[in-house]
Formats: sequence, structure tokens, C-alpha cells
Amino acid sequence: MTLRSRQAAEFTLADGPRVTHLRRLSSGRSHAAYAGRLVDGSAVVCKVSAMQDGRLPHEGASLAALTTAGYPCPEVVALGRICDGNWEARRCLVLRFLPGGPPTTGAAFTRLGRRLAELHQLQLRAGALPVHGSTDPRTEASHLLTALTAADRDTLDEIVEAIRRDDCPAVPTHGDAGPGNYLDTPSGGTLIDFETAAMRPALADIGRCLFLMEVEYGMPAASTEAQELIRSYRNWRHDATSATDAAIAAWCAVEGLRVTHWRHENRQHPRTPSWNEALNAVNRALRRVQNKEYPLC
Repeated sequence: MTLRSRQAAEFTLADGPRVTHLRRLSSGRSHAAYAGRLVDGSAVVCKVSAMQDGRLPHEGASLAALTTAGYPCPEVVALGRICDGNWEARRCLVLRFLPGGPPTTGAAFTRLGRRLAELHQLQLRAGALPVHGSTDPRTEASHLLTALTAADRDTLDEIVEAIRRDDCPAVPTHGDAGPGNYLDTPSGGTLIDFETAAMRPALADIGRCLFLMEVEYGMPAASTEAQELIRSYRNWRHDATSATDAAIAAWCAVEGLRVTHWRHENRQHPRTPSWNEALNAVNRALRRVQNKEYPLC
């Protein structure tokens, strides 16, 4: 959606606030994002999607649960249907504007590691977040490997065995943790875009973050930034015994397979990143598991 007129640069939510001075920020894979202002002049970010898309209501509920538990995350101002005709059949999640930018230094990734550790140790009320549906890592990983790679079964067995040894209970996770979903500041940053937040094993977040660092930001597993992330995460987890190099490498491969599979399935969408680049990174992750190359010791 583009802003074609002066009238289209503002809207009102049903039973909610009016947002003005709208300015397009980006186009997510499931929503468009706009900067705007409330009538009191305070800055907000508006995420807009089709009414039938359930991800924004899920994100709103997830953020409310995390806020109640004391976790630093975006503040929900409002969630509802947009009334104005130019925005018919659209839902909007209005969030307080947060300062910060993507992490680019070792210190920034140290802060990101801390935020992930804090998230994974939250005590939420039962049912606050859904439990991720995948209960058999071998079945899922086997399906993804068959669809995408010619990796041998021994490598699959290594991945599954490392995940089973991890034996990590389901904890609150972001679901798409990575540099692109984190706003860093020197005093401590904030994870954003909790559209896929759920109860999962903690290292699923770490594995995905490491994979996205490599495939989208050119920071391989042996980079200083990756080492700082893992070191900080281990330091801030009260019980980091399950965050072994083998388990982290295995989860990096599994989450890389998920990312690559999604990109392959959505490759016709103009905003979908290259699935071939992701596949190359997956093959590197699989080789690390197969050869027991763990540079994050």
C-alpha cells in the first residue's frame, strides 16, 4: 500500500487513537510499517496487515504478556481495525517508538545475547504464549533436508542426537531472533517483531540468530560478533549447561533449514530474500555438525 494523498497519510482505529504524519518505513513479509504521531505528538510505529492475518493480534498478546512479566519490549498502544476508507480491511498494531539501530559491533551483540538470555528465563503464566507445534526434531529436520539438500543421514543423526542431548524445556522465545529484529542502544537494546513468539527450546532462538547473522549480515560462526553473542548468552543464563557447542551448531543447522525452506516456498514473492544464499549457508552449517567444527568454544 502506498500513500497517494494527504488524506491517506493518517487514519483512526476503531475504538482507538488517530495516527497522523504517517511515513512508510519498510515492508515486512507479512505487513507494512509506518512511522506516525498520536494527537499528543508522541512518536509511534504502526504495523498494518490484512484483517484476516492473525500475526498482529498474536504479537500484541505476546507483547502484553512479556510486559506483564517485566521484560523490556515494545509498548502496545492499540490494536484494531482501521476505520478510514483508504485503509479498508486493514488491521493495525500501534507501538511506542523505540530508539536504536541494528547491532554492528561486538558490544552490541553482547547486549543482544543478554536480552535473549533474559527472555528465555521469564516466568510466564500458562498459555501466555503458544507451544511450538514441532515435537519431533528428527521428522522435521528429515523433511527439510529431503526438500533442500543431499546431506547424508549421518549428519541428520548428529543433529538430532545433539538436539536430544540438549533436552531443553520449552521457554519463551522470539521465534525470529536476529540482528534485523533487534534495536541496539548503548544502555541496552530491545528485541522487536514478536509475530512468531512461542514456547520452544531456547537454543532455537540462538541457532536462528547465528544463521541470520551469517546469511544476511556476513558474520560467520567464527566471527567476533558471533562469539560475543554466545559468550554473553552463556554468562546471563542461570543454567547454561545445555548451551553446548554441539547443541548450538545443531540448532543453527535446523533453524537454517527452516529459514531456507520458507524462502524456497515463498521465492515468487518479490520481497523474499535469496533462498540459494541461505542454502549455501545451510550446507556450511551441516558441514560444521558433520565435522564437529565448533568455533564458539
